[in-house]
Amino acid sequence: MQRVIIILMLFVTTSAWSQNRITYQEANKKTYDAILDSNWDEVISIGTEAKESGHNFFYLNLRLGIAHYRKANYFKAKKSLKEAYAQNSSDTTLLYYSYWNSLAIGENKLAAFYAETIAVEKKKLKRISISGGLKKYNIREMGSNQYHANIGGNLQFSAKLNSEVNLTRITQTVIWGEYDQNQISFNNYYQLSPKLNIELNYNFMKMNADLDYSDTEEMMILNGVTNLTSNTVYLGIGLNLNRSTISTGLVYQNVNNVSNTQVTNTYSDANLNTGTESTTHLFQPNIGFQHYLEGNNNGIWFSSQLSTPFSSDSIGLSWSNTIKLRATKKSWFGVTHHFNSKINSIENNGLIIQNGDFLKNKIGVSWDYSFKPRAHFQLQILKESRTEFFEQIDYNYNSIFGTLTFKF
Repeated sequence: MQRVIIILMLFVTTSAWSQNRITYQEANKKTYDAILDSNWDEVISIGTEAKESGHNFFYLNLRLGIAHYRKANYFKAKKSLKEAYAQNSSDTTLLYYSYWNSLAIGENKLAAFYAETIAVEKKKLKRISISGGLKKYNIREMGSNQYHANIGGNLQFSAKLNSEVNLTRITQTVIWGEYDQNQISFNNYYQLSPKLNIELNYNFMKMNADLDYSDTEEMMILNGVTNLTSNTVYLGIGLNLNRSTISTGLVYQNVNNVSNTQVTNTYSDANLNTGTESTTHLFQPNIGFQHYLEGNNNGIWFSSQLSTPFSSDSIGLSWSNTIKLRATKKSWFGVTHHFNSKINSIENNGLIIQNGDFLKNKIGVSWDYSFKPRAHFQLQILKESRTEFFEQIDYNYNSIFGTLTFKF
């Protein structure tokens, strides 16, 4: 009788323990969802529970390794990545994280081994994004809607070098004529170590304005063309300290402005033709500080980013805050607020032409939807207030933008 009771107790205990164990399907799905949300704490919590329950599959070890690396637990990451490597030594994502983790703990020879085995095709396209939208101004002088279109991509040349390429076009009809702006930028990043990187950026911009304006009160007709081109180069180095970055570099920019106009007096038929050409050069050092804070907990994601230059000639203090709430399994609803003490009309990643604009505030709402892990769409509606031309003009505008991103 006593033996029967003991057997029954063991059976009940084993059954209860089995019911509390996380299943393979649960472990795989929950760690997958958490890794997509960049919820590293959740990945570690579920992954550790799964390991204690006896599960030991490749993606579980890989996700644990990634999460530990993102949390700067480099030796724990090494253990999980090593287990994953024993199960699948050819996975590119695994090799990348093994490479960076080895550098982080000073194992340079092991890092070199991973670098040699990383199967990265040269000039491989990693991501492409297509976006478009319009801005509507509140003052008549700004004319009709301003239309924006952009296509960008990320190229992975090697384990250490990647490049961002962006093509942008802006068109608008204003009271004095037609305006269009075309822009191309190349932003290149070379990682010397997990904490140190070199940045080389180039931006080319060309603006054309066709003047066609008449004023019956002043009895004047204005015709002509204005062309403005700029070339901007930035070379800098950045030091990454946990969530903060200190960067320093040099900016060189040249701007060429060619204008040919004709003013006709409709009363006397007198014409005044003017033609001007000017080239300006800007060469300045730039030092900046940036701090980034991010969190993800129970369907609430937030980020805060503070950036300030130590050079008064560049853009001013910038502060951005974003909060996103999970709406469904695949979508998020967000609110964004951005403040910048100084901004410039012609700009691209901080490479700018000075004109003394001052941005007051920008607030927006967004909706993000993931079709698949590699396809993402964002719809954003913004309201912005700005002071322009050395605080001489105050205006605001509403804008709507859509962005579709594919990862490869």
